[in-house]
Amino acid sequence: MASAFILGDLLTADELAALLKVHVTWVYARTRCRSRERIPHLKIGKYLRFDPATVTQWLQDQYGA
Repeated sequence: MASAFILGDLLTADELAALLKVHVTWVYARTRCRSRERIPHLKIGKYLRFDPATVTQWLQDQYGA
């Protein structure tokens, strides 16, 4: 089965927060939202990971960035 992303490209919550220049609690809060504001993420066991391309698309959809 083909994968849309390379596992090495996944970001942690801390890395995503640094990239977006927001506090890591903002990232975690957006993973718990039950609305369109929910940031796309993968849950691998107890760990959250973020695909940069998917997050970029989400940002463009949400904020027109």
